[in-house]
Amino acid sequence: MYLLKIKNLLTILLSMTSQVIFSQELPKLKNPPVILETMVGSRGTYAQMMISKKFHSIPNLGIFTVNSIIGEWGQNRVDDMMMQGHVTYGIYKGFTVNAGFHYTPMTGMRPTAGVMYTFASPLWTIVLFPRTDISSTPDMEMFGMVEHKPKINQKINLYSRVQGMYVNNPKSYLHQKSGIAIRTGVTYREFTFGAAFSSDWYGQERKQKSNLGGFLSLAL
Repeated sequence: MYLLKIKNLLTILLSMTSQVIFSQELPKLKNPPVILETMVGSRGTYAQMMISKKFHSIPNLGIFTVNSIIGEWGQNRVDDMMMQGHVTYGIYKGFTVNAGFHYTPMTGMRPTAGVMYTFASPLWTIVLFPRTDISSTPDMEMFGMVEHKPKINQKINLYSRVQGMYVNNPKSYLHQKSGIAIRTGVTYREFTFGAAFSSDWYGQERKQKSNLGGFLSLAL
């Protein structure tokens, strides 16, 4: 009789414990939205998609991917296209180590790794991302971006962004590509739109191609 009471008590305790454990919700993790941006300008059209997410069950672990393409007026093929995808792991506040792949029509698909720093607040966003290809002839890239989003009212913000990148081959010391992009406009809810300018330099001859026009960005 005594053993039966103990058995019943243990069964009740185990049932209550399991209910508490499985009823607990994971801490809410606020992931940034998926960003889709398109620009139409004097050179042609530009489109970019950026995804940066953390796993709810493992908040230090995440994914980061950027895909971009430029289609030039009067051209039947696309020469400027980039795809990259990374698994990210947070090592310190704002810092992640990234490993994944990087693709362009010129270099093909290559494994890559880097360290990213991100600072985000309602007013400012700052991103620094140096990375390197993992290959016998690696390209090294430095990317930087600054966004400023001052509030006008509860629904509208001014928006400005400056970003730049520089790609160099450390073995040949040759310039591969560099560029700068500027955006200025307004944000209303999930829509951001305004004026856009970008300029890119290609190869060791640093052939310049610029694009002046307008842009639309969606935060989904």
